[in-house]
Amino acid sequence: IHVSFVLLSLIVVMILMRRLVMTFSSLPFKSSWLYFVLAVFVIHITRELHLGNVNVLLLLLFLLGVYSYMNKNEVTTAIWWSLMLVLKPILLPVFLPVVFLKKWRIIMLSMLLGFLFVFITILHHGWSYSIELWTNWINALSKHGGELVTMNSMGKMGEEYFGISPRWVLPVFTILLLIVLMLFDFLRNASSNKQLLTWFFVFLAIVPNVFVTDTEHFLFSIPLVFLLLNELREARKWFYWLVFGLGMLFFSFNSTDLLGKELARIVFDCGCLGIGNLLCISLYLYLHFQSTKKSAAIVNS
Repeated sequence: IHVSFVLLSLIVVMILMRRLVMTFSSLPFKSSWLYFVLAVFVIHITRELHLGNVNVLLLLLFLLGVYSYMNKNEVTTAIWWSLMLVLKPILLPVFLPVVFLKKWRIIMLSMLLGFLFVFITILHHGWSYSIELWTNWINALSKHGGELVTMNSMGKMGEEYFGISPRWVLPVFTILLLIVLMLFDFLRNASSNKQLLTWFFVFLAIVPNVFVTDTEHFLFSIPLVFLLLNELREARKWFYWLVFGLGMLFFSFNSTDLLGKELARIVFDCGCLGIGNLLCISLYLYLHFQSTKKSAAIVNS
């Protein structure tokens, strides 16, 4: 049942992303590109199915919220995103573009719905059990971040490669840098669907880099890869494809079955998965600002 549910969610995610990209793309996003995206993420999807996680479901909830937002349905957006946030609180950064755009109704409705979900457990089980349930849930989250050690997180990368401590310094700096870039992007150009999608997907994709998580959470980069492939097709320069290929080499081949035990351990210890994700995010932001710069020049001329 779980495998069927995850695969169905994945199909809907692919369909939604294709429709979203086609709303502003000058090139048709053919079905063959969907298979390419699947190949990029197939190892992480396999782990998702093997471990029985719900990251694809979270991705579906997120995209349903984005789709509702693009169709100016704030109530539906709040419903989808509040469910997403209750299941995975570390996805809170995706609300940052909404805060900048002053969509307070979405934020307040999401908070109210979150409290409602908590209240439902109180009605069903009573105060004592609910307090114990949510306390254990919070403790489990804190232990997960404290006990899990992974080089894919920017905090660990900064500590090992640059001697930056404590570990929260580099993740916080990264989030602040992305916020500054988002403000610059929105203030320089008129708000568009592409801009909204850009910053929704960038803040979603950076989550597994700034928080200590399992590798399956890098499935959150699926929407960003869709946008990146669209930019690469329009840019049509081999150098960009080379950088993308390097990022995907780190990202898509992080498997003991493919590399063998010893080589896979080296790849894991070097944080290649996290580095590959950061390469893709950086490449996309560079191409995004280049394309918006060209669009602004055409309009001014």
